[in-house]
Amino acid sequence: MSAGFTTYVRNAANITNWDGSTSDNNLVSLFARANYSLRDRYILSASIRSDGSSRFGSANRYGLFPAISAGWVVTDESFASALARHATLKLRGSFGVTGNQGIGDFASLSLAAGSLYSGVPGVAVTQLGNPNLRWETTHETDIGADIGLLGGRLALIGDWYNRLTSDLLVQRPVPTTSGFGSIWDNIGGIQNKGLDLGVKTINLESASGRGLGWTTEANITWNKNKVTDLYGGQQQTYTVSSRVTSVVAVGQPIGEFYLYQFSRVDPATGNALFSKKDGKETSAPTSADLGFSGSPQPKYYGGITNTFTYGAFDLHGFVNFSQGGKVFNMMRIFMDDGGYSYDNKSTIILNRWQKPGDVTDVPRMSYDGTSGARLASTRMVEDGSFVRLGDVTLGFKLPAAVAAKANMDNARVFFSGRNLKTWTKYTGYNPDVNSAGAIANVVMGVDYYAYPLARSFTFGISAGW
Repeated sequence: MSAGFTTYVRNAANITNWDGSTSDNNLVSLFARANYSLRDRYILSASIRSDGSSRFGSANRYGLFPAISAGWVVTDESFASALARHATLKLRGSFGVTGNQGIGDFASLSLAAGSLYSGVPGVAVTQLGNPNLRWETTHETDIGADIGLLGGRLALIGDWYNRLTSDLLVQRPVPTTSGFGSIWDNIGGIQNKGLDLGVKTINLESASGRGLGWTTEANITWNKNKVTDLYGGQQQTYTVSSRVTSVVAVGQPIGEFYLYQFSRVDPATGNALFSKKDGKETSAPTSADLGFSGSPQPKYYGGITNTFTYGAFDLHGFVNFSQGGKVFNMMRIFMDDGGYSYDNKSTIILNRWQKPGDVTDVPRMSYDGTSGARLASTRMVEDGSFVRLGDVTLGFKLPAAVAAKANMDNARVFFSGRNLKTWTKYTGYNPDVNSAGAIANVVMGVDYYAYPLARSFTFGISAGW
């Protein structure tokens, strides 16, 4: 046993209490960049960097990450002079490679820790090492355009992008007969591609701060996420509280729910019926009947900001939205379970099956759980789309003479409200939620009594002295 190892309190034979840890990592980088511009019309930029991280295996510590971008101001060309009288147009494109080292400091190493055996201090292996661990890399291509119209009163920005991430840093499951459940490895790939659009308009322009001014900024993003490769092509599952399962599967969005497929409630018995793989119905599904059940990732999302000014007054409002993402309302396993748990019940159970012939999608009450109401299934998957009035702020800039008496500069008083209103069909507290935290960066959109967003109001003053 080395002298350095014995300095840890936990390696003592008889421990009353202890706490403490240490960690260390090193990153060394080299970076070069070059820019070229001709007549401010043709723009070229290139860079290259090399990073070495102690977190990876000794043979793979360094990664090389190049990038190049180009821009062309089309309306500066003579052939576009007619267009230039009414608009500005810039085309641009870029390609680059980035790296990710977001893992533990010693993920590539086999680790050991102090362990007692019959009161005698010893050492036990706590982590399997992987000397081949290397950088996770993302190759991104971007093609975009910037357009100005109406003398600068209307600006449009559009970007198409394609991000391919390979050598994902993931804890890969291993046979538990090894004494461990997982090992850090580079497995699989993910593709994110989509379209970003942004617009800024000057709807009303006040002259020298007089009159009404009004500007609008809006953006929207469509993103399609897909898993392109996995270790051995094997689907990987991640479970929350032994109930909700999210999967990583080739061809599916990351974090896709993987659940029993709820079909209907049997009008004769009030029991929940589920679809089997062969299309038949059953009240007792098995793991073979689990299926893809919707993605927590939205189809599109964005926001709109409006700013009004009038004299010394300003009014700012922000609305954001997300559409198409699914939420697993895990609360319903306990609030809509037919009476098994002691949790307060949802008003959903007012529509439960009560007598033969009732047609409903809410199973009968059953304290013993035999109705199938407690099974984590697509019955608990809800539309997480929402529109939220996120912020409204009203401000007033104090007259310079008044501010000067308090030795203040640019003094402004304001009153603001946040999370004022959310419009959604989701039956839980908040559709923009993830109670599961960052489980392997996979599990998303699970709501298990997540605390709702607080509506808050603030009155304050901002100034310089």
